Amino acid sequence: MTTTTPLEPTSVRVLVVDDDQLLGDALSSALESLGHRVRLARTAATGRELARETDPDVVVVDLGLPDADGLELLGEIRDQSAVPVLVLTGSTDPARRVEALDAGADDFLGKPFRLAELEARLRALARRPELRSSSVTVHGAVTVDRVARTVTVEGRPVHLTPIEWRLLDALVARAGLVVSHRALIDAGWSDRHGAETVESLRVHIRSLRSKLADAEGSTPLRTEAGVGYRWQVPHTPVATTLAAPSGSAASAAGPAPHAATAVGGGARRTEAERAAHDLHNALTALEVATFMVGAEGAQAGVSAAARESALQRLPALTVRIRELADRLVTTTTTAEPDPGPTHSPQEDTG
Repeated sequence: MTTTTPLEPTSVRVLVVDDDQLLGDALSSALESLGHRVRLARTAATGRELARETDPDVVVVDLGLPDADGLELLGEIRDQSAVPVLVLTGSTDPARRVEALDAGADDFLGKPFRLAELEARLRALARRPELRSSSVTVHGAVTVDRVARTVTVEGRPVHLTPIEWRLLDALVARAGLVVSHRALIDAGWSDRHGAETVESLRVHIRSLRSKLADAEGSTPLRTEAGVGYRWQVPHTPVATTLAAPSGSAASAAGPAPHAATAVGGGARRTEAERAAHDLHNALTALEVATFMVGAEGAQAGVSAAARESALQRLPALTVRIRELADRLVTTTTTAEPDPGPTHSPQEDTG
């Protein structure tokens, strides 16, 4: 039987920058119903202005904005402020996520996602100053004292090498957030060791995992495939960024194809990518609405009015998803390249 942990009551001031009306409205309504204060921007220009004027605890940025690339907005925000930034993306390409982290993002979340996962990421980001000011942190069986530079597992002292300690310190300092391979290499090795690679990092992470494992062999250290690692904190769901959660409304509707591999180039590719982007947004809005009207929403304290509002959005979301799926099929089908003349197996052996 699956149990749901009640969401924490702490309010977070959130600036959401997303041009999709259905998704933006769904996120704003859902987060506000859970006690957060939300400002919504439909464009990069408005997001830039609100980031300066409203002093948010966390900024949530979609990479597919109409008037600027989300990475461009991210860079501008980072130049002006240290406010935590969570990037939303429908891309399953690890390179795109690494690019966002390198541009200054603190974390990313793949669409479609569950509202509880978004909440957990927001709280982890909002707690970041608190984590930095605390010298001792406890994560399951692991206790880390960053000032005394000591680690215990189930009360047992653990010896770490200097590199292992620097890696652990970098992960714990950003507990709950993804830390990229590049950031960990920079933390673990000085500039004199520029030849260190991701494979070298994996060897040290493997050793670190072995030393921090509890009696059941588990640790708070999680892998973000192709991107980096995350030090998991309590009540933060394990990342499900490459596919929708099993049994969710979004997974029931089926995953949106990755447009970059589904279509050819040129204008047709742009059209298909936009259709895939919009479909990811609609599926996420459906996931959020389903949460609000279901048992999880009631348990989390979603108001009756907010649940009724979400219920009224469901028919429009269903129609929107059907339209976008048809549009994506049409664009990918018409963009399929001519396979050219066929060859027999005998012709290919030469």
